[in-house]
Amino acid sequence: PGTEGGGEEEVNFDEATYRYRVIQAVVGKKRLDDLEDQIRAKVTARMAGGAGELLKSFKLFSSGQGEIGPTQMMNVIQDLGVDINRREAYALFGRFDINKDGGIVYYEFVDALLQKDEGITRDATYYDRR
Repeated sequence: PGTEGGGEEEVNFDEATYRYRVIQAVVGKKRLDDLEDQIRAKVTARMAGGAGELLKSFKLFSSGQGEIGPTQMMNVIQDLGVDINRREAYALFGRFDINKDGGIVYYEFVDALLQKDEGITRDATYYDRR
């Protein structure tokens, strides 16, 4: 899980956290916050008409396992109409990959977006698929 079919090696929580922090520093907090705000607005608009449309988009790009990796998340975000490149997507992915397992499920994605507004916090094990 979480390899996106790219043959990436398994990394532990600390290593994943470190990698995400490095790429987030390269992209910059302001840009990531701006992207997150744009995505949140698009997701909120899509969910106003029912969460089904966003879920369909998420499933379209998932690997058939109900989760997406950084590249697939970039595709979902672009499908929402937000301009994002691969580096930005990977950095943002680090914010959404709560349990740092290299893959995010639909609810992890939505919760990560909405928690900023609603003050929701979850333990990382909540999203484990094991």
